[in-house]
Amino acid sequence: MALYAISDTSLNALADAVRSKTGVDTQMSLEEIIAAIHAVVVHTNGDLDGMIARTLEVVESDTVQSIAAYAFYNNPVVRTVVAAAAKSIGEYAFCDCINLERVSCSAASIGDYAFLGCNMLNEILFDRKILDIGAGAFAECSSLESVDLRDTYLPIIMPNTFADSGIRELKLPDRRFVSLPSTSAFAGSPLGVDGNGGVIYLPLEYRVSYEANTVWSAILGNNKNIVISYE
Repeated sequence: MALYAISDTSLNALADAVRSKTGVDTQMSLEEIIAAIHAVVVHTNGDLDGMIARTLEVVESDTVQSIAAYAFYNNPVVRTVVAAAAKSIGEYAFCDCINLERVSCSAASIGDYAFLGCNMLNEILFDRKILDIGAGAFAECSSLESVDLRDTYLPIIMPNTFADSGIRELKLPDRRFVSLPSTSAFAGSPLGVDGNGGVIYLPLEYRVSYEANTVWSAILGNNKNIVISYE
C-alpha cells in the first residue's frame, strides 16, 4: 500500500472538519483516528487537503488570516463562509460555489472574481475594514439583490464587480465618495445602464460629487428606473 505524508496542517483541518459537523470537540481513539485517516487517504487517492475542501459545508474560522486563491474553487458543498479574522480573500477563492448562500467577513481585501458565479449567494456582511473589492468579485451572483456598504471606507467599485448579478439595492459608504471607473461594474444587473431598476442610497454630504461624476451620472441619469435616495 502506498504511504502518504500528512502534514500537521491537514490533521488540524481534519479535526476542524469533524468539529464543524458535530459542533463539539469529538473524542476519538487512536485506532479510530488511524482508521479514519486511512479511509480518507484511500478514497481520495492521497488528496486529503482536497477532500477537506470538498466536504465542508460551513467555512468558519476566527484565526485564519488569509483564504488563498482558488481555495474552494468550484466547491458544490460550501453554503456559509464566516471569516472573522481573515484579512484577505484570494482571487477565485469561492468562484462557482453554486450552493454558497451567506458570507460574513472582516477582510480588507477581496480578490478578483472571488465569488464569481455563486448564483445562490444572497447575503454579504462587510466589515468596515474593507478597502478593496476586486474586479468581477460578485459577478454572476444572480441571487444577490442587496449590498450594504454604509459602514465601510471602500474607495472604489471596480469594473464588473456586480456584473450580471441580481443587485437592485445598493447602499454606498456614509463617510466618503466612491469612485466608479466604468459602468461595467453593474452591467447586466438591475442597476446597470439598461437594467430594470432598483434603489441606490447616497450620502447627502456627497450628493454633488456623485451627480458631477461622469460615470455615476451615466447610471443615475440614464436608467430612469433607478430611484435615488439621499440619506
